Amino acid sequence: MTFDESEGRKEVILKERSHAWAERYEQALDELIQAEKPDLNALLNVVWNKGILDRLVPLDKEKLEARKMLEKEVWEGGREDLELYWHILYSAGYAREATDRNQSLVGGGFASGAILQAVHKVLSSGKYLEFFPGGYPKNYYAPLIDLVAARAKEELKKRGAEPHKKFIPYGAQGNFKGIEVKVERYSDDGCVVLRNIKGEDWQKFWQITKEGCVSPSELNPEEFVLPDK
Repeated sequence: MTFDESEGRKEVILKERSHAWAERYEQALDELIQAEKPDLNALLNVVWNKGILDRLVPLDKEKLEARKMLEKEVWEGGREDLELYWHILYSAGYAREATDRNQSLVGGGFASGAILQAVHKVLSSGKYLEFFPGGYPKNYYAPLIDLVAARAKEELKKRGAEPHKKFIPYGAQGNFKGIEVKVERYSDDGCVVLRNIKGEDWQKFWQITKEGCVSPSELNPEEFVLPDK
């Protein structure tokens, strides 16, 4: 085997390890949909464990390292890191906002991509009402999004945090570290995107935020209100 062939083989192995979660996730969804009796709780567990955690924080160290080397989305802090669940929560919030507004979701994201794939699978199977017997909602994604968000809140509580009772609404204004800000949106990786309201604060604002993105754990929903129209 030549040097180039050896390097090429290594690249193939890295890609296989990095994407191993995707094949297992799709297979688990297919098995669940083909089961004799649809089980919503089982669907949530598959989305949560195989679609979200196995992608962001693989338990297999080789798969985790492969994802890092190929610069795929990973969570460096591990599965016990409180911040992971804040970001999953607000990634679900991003998915809810996008689908409520009839905006397109794409693959990826901390929670949104896994939710998208699962709902598409259920819809195409013709078994949507068997998993979600409440009828077809206006937003087909909403029931599963809300379940994922509730699971993220449970994980936060287990770790001693007090999750936000409601998502901070888009357009709400408040204070972040002494700067008046407005909530622009959430990102698919669960950050809250802020914008400074007063122009003179822009330099400090960009110094204390990551390109305008902050963790939802740094914000208090009680301090944010929607301006009067």
